[in-house]
Amino acid sequence: MFGANGQGSLFELAASGAVKPVYIIAGIAGIICSVPVAGRVKDLLLKRNLGYVIDIASVCALIYCAAMLAQGAYNPFIYFRF
Repeated sequence: MFGANGQGSLFELAASGAVKPVYIIAGIAGIICSVPVAGRVKDLLLKRNLGYVIDIASVCALIYCAAMLAQGAYNPFIYFRF
């Protein structure tokens, strides 16, 4: 799944333009958020009264996701070429 058919590492694929760097960053963020480290970071932020950082990050992620969905909203008529 991650071998890229023997084409090299993900960073080589990003450098060649085969994979967008934003996809690599999103994958790494997804891996980090799916392990218990994310809970410990959240607890640490809440202990230091930095809970607003979680709120800001959530709003930024929401805006980014909405922008990406709006960007891909163009659907031409399916039978236009026929």
